[in-house]
Amino acid sequence: MSGNIAETFVDTALKNRRRTAIIDAKSGNSFTFGELNRRADSCARFLANEGLRPGEIVSLMVKPGIDFIAITIALFKLGTPIVLIDPGMGYRNLLRCIQRVAPHCLIGVPQACLFAAAARSAFSSVTKRFCVGPSLFGFPGTRLALRPETEQQPFPIYQPAADDLAAIIFTTGSTGPPKGSAGLSAVRPFFDRTWRLCGDSGYGSDPPGSGRPGQIYRQYSPLWC
Repeated sequence: MSGNIAETFVDTALKNRRRTAIIDAKSGNSFTFGELNRRADSCARFLANEGLRPGEIVSLMVKPGIDFIAITIALFKLGTPIVLIDPGMGYRNLLRCIQRVAPHCLIGVPQACLFAAAARSAFSSVTKRFCVGPSLFGFPGTRLALRPETEQQPFPIYQPAADDLAAIIFTTGSTGPPKGSAGLSAVRPFFDRTWRLCGDSGYGSDPPGSGRPGQIYRQYSPLWC
């Protein structure tokens, strides 16, 4: 059995559209499941209109927060494999990882887009650049402005084959050379089981199965902090 992780999120968003999905600890802003799903649809529609296609590998270099989560969901909906690299591994290791995966697209904060422009040889495979932040006449990348979805029609979710690539996530390299871990589209059955175990409120319930709608979980992620 294969499937797209985005389908599980959309199912949950439809059941809990008015419940709070995420709270940004820094700004205090919050989004409901319905709002987060519409924002992801808006992002997916924009990227598709800009020519991003299923199967094209995307390096995502965005700080943890609402935008990061909305973009991640959008990329799963599009069927574009996501590359996540912890910049804490150091620039030299990071550039090696980029060269190994040869992404077709970069979505990043302005600092990441400028870094990619400076390190052209490592990012030579990148043909599309999107900047999550200020952009001047398309430099350092086409601005990706995340806005609420105005269209009522939901974005069609890509239906993958069992061996389609979903994500490549690199270790930090703290115990040796950074290693890439490839995730396939078939991770959805595991994701579904985890979701049922923890409840619709999120991950990490303790004891297992104690998750209840409305409970708040803190996300820890070093990516582009």
